[in-house]
Amino acid sequence: MIKLLITAAVFVVGGAGIGVVGYLATEPLAFTHPVPAPASMAAERPPVVPVSISTTREAAANSIWLPEVRITAAPPRAAKQSVVPARFDPCSEWRDVGVLFVDPAGATGVRNVRALCAHPGEER
Repeated sequence: MIKLLITAAVFVVGGAGIGVVGYLATEPLAFTHPVPAPASMAAERPPVVPVSISTTREAAANSIWLPEVRITAAPPRAAKQSVVPARFDPCSEWRDVGVLFVDPAGATGVRNVRALCAHPGEER
């Protein structure tokens, strides 16, 4: 019986969700409302007075003219080419690495190792 109630509740909630999505599809501004400006800010704002701009020599003498600057989204980039090493060859002699150079928790003895150097291959 409890499984039947849970199943019915899930179907009711799912149906309500589908109904809300359908309603919001037809009325996108359903749960929004305009926020009026606070009265205190409107009262403190000084009135706007139109000011005429003079084009006399005095105004031109006090002005600074800068060259036009164009801003683009991103500069063009050159294609990046990377060199992939064709092979790794040993470039050192054998040396012993012991417990002094390895973490003590995993050190079980002395090991012989060599260093590998990359030789350049084809460009990709």
